[in-house]
Amino acid sequence: MAFTQHLTFLREHAGKTAAATWRLDVHRCSLVEDMLAHFGKLKHRGQLWRGTDVCFLDELGQREEGMDQGGLSRELHAKFWEGVVHPASGLFEQADR
Repeated sequence: MAFTQHLTFLREHAGKTAAATWRLDVHRCSLVEDMLAHFGKLKHRGQLWRGTDVCFLDELGQREEGMDQGGLSRELHAKFWEGVVHPASGLFEQADR
């Protein structure tokens, strides 16, 4: 919820770039990699805070049925952050317990 509130705040203060929707086609099997590739294509940081229109692709690259009315975007964010912080991703170091 805090992340959603933060995104709302950033969108309200991003100016014109916040009005457009960010179309995201992502494969479920390579969600983190696909999202990092999308991030790499951004022309400027303000684009990151746009609303999203998510479409999940199956293992054959076919679009899954469903319209993003917020649920697919929430699932994408949850799965992305879960994958990013997972030790197997190698993006973060893990402290010894």
